[in-house]
Amino acid sequence: MRVISVIAFVLLVMGACKSQKKNADMDSSETQQPGELTMVMSDLYGGTEGEEVQVLRSQGALDKFFININKTRKPGLKPPVIDFNENMVIVYCSGQTNNQSLPALWLTEDPEQGMVVQKKQKNEAKDEESTAIVRPFGLYIMPLTEKEIKLQSNPR
Repeated sequence: MRVISVIAFVLLVMGACKSQKKNADMDSSETQQPGELTMVMSDLYGGTEGEEVQVLRSQGALDKFFININKTRKPGLKPPVIDFNENMVIVYCSGQTNNQSLPALWLTEDPEQGMVVQKKQKNEAKDEESTAIVRPFGLYIMPLTEKEIKLQSNPR
């Protein structure tokens, strides 16, 4: 009987430790730098041929975007459910490329242009560069705003 009590106590303590760790992980993932966009999902296939940013302010517009993505997929990707009363979706398509990762995105506010999406390409090792042609896209959420959102084109 005493052995069962000890085992039950150990299992209880282990379960409590895991739940505290899970809460700490959730807290750190929810804190973000000012201006950073929160990525909801991304994929290597389904984006547009050229680089662009789309702003979606309704579930219907998001569903329409996923209809286009899913034209060549079986089974298709399921659109995420977003609370469009508080948030909006930024879709970033990097265009046709052989780069397997999306750049990090963040927002800045420009009094003349509204909101500007800026990007910073992640450093990748040249040894791992793929020859496959992909059209990646990323879905990001941000608080709802009526300001115009533009992609800042980087000078080359």
